[in-house]
Amino acid sequence: MKTLRIILVLLVLLILIPFAGHILWRIEPQRQLGVILVDKSVTDICRSSHLPFLWTLNHFRFTKSDGKPYDLATDYYGFLPLAPENSRNFEVKRIRLEDIEELSDKNDVLFYADTKGITYGEWFMGASGEKKGSTIKIIGGLNQNDYFLLKSMYDKNKTVIAEHQFFSSASDPLVLNKTAEMFKIDYSYWNGKFFPKLDTAKNPDLLPELVASYTKLYGKPWHFKGPGIVFIRGSRILVLDQNDLLSPIPLIVTPKSKAAEYHLPDTIQYPGWFEISGSGPANEIFAEFYIPVNDSGRARMEREMIPVHFPAIIHSRQKQSLWYFTGDFSNCRIPYWTRNIKNWEKISVLHSSSPQKTTNFVWRYYIPLMSKILDDTYKRLH
Repeated sequence: MKTLRIILVLLVLLILIPFAGHILWRIEPQRQLGVILVDKSVTDICRSSHLPFLWTLNHFRFTKSDGKPYDLATDYYGFLPLAPENSRNFEVKRIRLEDIEELSDKNDVLFYADTKGITYGEWFMGASGEKKGSTIKIIGGLNQNDYFLLKSMYDKNKTVIAEHQFFSSASDPLVLNKTAEMFKIDYSYWNGKFFPKLDTAKNPDLLPELVASYTKLYGKPWHFKGPGIVFIRGSRILVLDQNDLLSPIPLIVTPKSKAAEYHLPDTIQYPGWFEISGSGPANEIFAEFYIPVNDSGRARMEREMIPVHFPAIIHSRQKQSLWYFTGDFSNCRIPYWTRNIKNWEKISVLHSSSPQKTTNFVWRYYIPLMSKILDDTYKRLH
């Protein structure tokens, strides 16, 4: 009987907490904020590549100028998969030159979630997961119109945020260099990621081309089994395993003063994709990556000229509203329906303890950071 009562109480709480949270969320005042989102690499109906950003906008009551909430499926430029997903139908929504001046006048925030893009072969993928067809891009990279929009928003001191894959090799080289000069960022094309299992038989997320590149480069088979970090740049590849690492998951370290101001942990593990980019004196390093290596790992990284410490978040000193994230921070599947429940991000922190999951990072670090950037933008305008 006692067990039944406990179960009933838990069931009531499971219903009551979200309901009460939703009521509290609804009475929060709406805040109009014009936001332009660009995502050229959406590969699923869930829009996981920018889902946390839209969750943040809606959860903290930022709305369009007409008071309507931002729509996950349609309120962005780039590649738009159409339902049903198995139809493989899509729409491409491009930034038009004639719209740029109006867009930059009417909007307050520009966020580039991903510019890598998608090919016909990647989209029309066979049932087995094998990429079929052309390697020609449907959309991808930065083009001239992207640069004009970025420059217009930058010149008008609007908030501009970009992240991992922004400096995609699919971009027009001239546009890429002009954009990097505007951001005062040196990109290297080195990318890296933590993998909980390096065993190809146990981890389907290990890309076949990554394994093939290693075999070709080193002339020996892929022999790794446990957790590790893989760095890749074109045909070059470096694999660090438990023999090279003190801890297998990269760390993001934020100075205590910044962590306190933005309500962030000063150290957190980050298991997603990241890139190695440098920055000049015009920018401040808001947070940096640290790869926890031993002497063996440090020596191997030095041979490839890969630093142990490198920027994770770059913030302009000249334009306080300019941000660059070198990690793929906005790419994560979190329960989108929870956006309408007040303080859900705080509840989620309590049960998102696994550092091997990107959700842990999103709840603890990404959402507090992004909500503060958006909140500061809104306060600056009002």
